[in-house]
Amino acid sequence: MKKSLYIFLFSFLLLLLPGSLKAQGEPLLQDSITVDSYKYVYPGAAGAWRQEFSYEGVPFLAAGLLMWNQKDEWYNVRSTVMPNFRTEFDDYIQYAPLGLTAVLKACGVETRSNWWRFLASSAFSAVTTTAVVNSIKYTVKEMRPDGSRRNSFPSGHTSTAFMAATIMHKELGARSPWYSVGAYTVATATGIMRVLNNRHWINDIVFGAGVGITSVNIGYFLSDIIFKEYGINGKYTGFNNRADLSGKPSFLSVGMNVGGATGLLAPNVIADAVGTPLNLKLRTGLTTAITAEGAYYFNRYVGVGGQLRATVASLTADYNGDYTSYILNDAGENVAYRLKQINPSSFGAIDANIGPYASLPLGSRVRIDCKAMVGYRLVGKYDFSAEYSLASDEKQKLLQNRVNNNITAEEYESLSADIVNDFFICTDNAHSMNLNAGAGVTFAVLRNTVARAYFDYTYSAPNIRYTINSNGTLDENRAFVPSASAYSVMQRTPMHNFTVGFSICKTLGQ
Repeated sequence: MKKSLYIFLFSFLLLLLPGSLKAQGEPLLQDSITVDSYKYVYPGAAGAWRQEFSYEGVPFLAAGLLMWNQKDEWYNVRSTVMPNFRTEFDDYIQYAPLGLTAVLKACGVETRSNWWRFLASSAFSAVTTTAVVNSIKYTVKEMRPDGSRRNSFPSGHTSTAFMAATIMHKELGARSPWYSVGAYTVATATGIMRVLNNRHWINDIVFGAGVGITSVNIGYFLSDIIFKEYGINGKYTGFNNRADLSGKPSFLSVGMNVGGATGLLAPNVIADAVGTPLNLKLRTGLTTAITAEGAYYFNRYVGVGGQLRATVASLTADYNGDYTSYILNDAGENVAYRLKQINPSSFGAIDANIGPYASLPLGSRVRIDCKAMVGYRLVGKYDFSAEYSLASDEKQKLLQNRVNNNITAEEYESLSADIVNDFFICTDNAHSMNLNAGAGVTFAVLRNTVARAYFDYTYSAPNIRYTINSNGTLDENRAFVPSASAYSVMQRTPMHNFTVGFSICKTLGQ
């Protein structure tokens, strides 16, 4: 583990090296900043708030709440893709951006703040993060997915990681955007590992990211009020670094998508024993996705890029309520049951796409863009459970036996109870090529930071194996055991996903 940690920290330092080389020749342990050409003038409390509070964390806070009702669906994606993932790496790298900021500062790299202001801003940010995270944790008392403790929401590790990343962004991001890219990459990796380690739900880490980012904005705002002009390099503040999108719009971003999809093509299922068809139709509901995306532009208008996206969608099933299954009870009798309900389910997919991007500037602060990509989709298995109720003629026979005292009241209640079939529809993991197209509008927020609203369409048609266990037996506890002769079929399943999204982007220079 120590060897892996050293390798990671060395790699992260290499990522930051291009920006650090500019600091050669500057004095070590620089404790005061006097750059006359970039003299900072304290703009007052209102101006300091506008300068420090970028609202980058707000979309993450909103998305964390929005995804709460789909946390089980996201958990299924984790269980499908990497169910046995285990690491302690996330316990260490959450602090890496903050530690490396201090190391680079100690080595003479020019930053936004002197040591006193840097330490105070970091302290205010840490106190705010800790207070918000713990107050919510022990108020909400959300159970962790591994069942260990009731303090899951929000993720403390992720909040700390994004706090550390945002401090590096504040101190060094205006110097080179690669500092911000590296820091937020580490923070994102921390959050992903918390989910894969089965320690957090997806909404825990998304909301935690928002807490970390917002806490730093508050922490630096408090420092501005206290220190005013002391110990700050005006060259690296928002007032002297206005956003400009008129150059090459290369970017890296993390975004949240919501939307819907068309119904899935369900398999043609054989009719029951008396010829009644199942008439199965699968329908998709709310779709949510998290997207990491980036593009490199060769000039102001044309570039190439890619995206990695994880998507979940709720699923419901329409069916023929007259469909009958014959279930062998513990007495060796075939008993007719009507299909009462197919319970909702969900599916998850992971997409990796690459393709050309095009962008058109509308002034210095707004751009419109479009893309067309091709890639690969992995679809996780999705299963449906079902409930059966005793067919009316079978219930009548059972009632007659009760009237004739052939069975007791307790036996009647047990034999007439509904049955749950946890294996009614089962699928296997599948994969296919996919096509993606989209368009968006980008708005400049601060230097190297832009907000992007966009629309995406994705098409894929994986070949999915459906296994339908409509018949089976009941064990001594009246639990359903599927028949060995289940109906199975491979079905090409077209998927059309439509989403709208919002992302925070780091631009990579003009």
